[in-house]
Amino acid sequence: MTEEGDSTHRISQPVHHAASRTRVVIREIRTHFAHRIDRLDEAGELIEHLAGIESFELAEAAYRAAVKLWPAEAIILRQGARIIHDSRRTRLA
Repeated sequence: MTEEGDSTHRISQPVHHAASRTRVVIREIRTHFAHRIDRLDEAGELIEHLAGIESFELAEAAYRAAVKLWPAEAIILRQGARIIHDSRRTRLA
């Protein structure tokens, strides 16, 4: 991490050009997002972290796509600790 509590990582990556010059590009990769989509097992334990997305609209679309891809699986969309959508509740309703 770049600073304590920061949610980005900086990586240095060499970039090669046709003119046989190499330069280093520094990129930041985010590791924390406002919304998280996870796939859970029957006990509610994490099987797979599917996505981290900042935008609610994109997160909701990704959640719906995951539910369509895995209709029998438990998929949740969270914002922090708050569960926004839970596919188990949708199937029971």
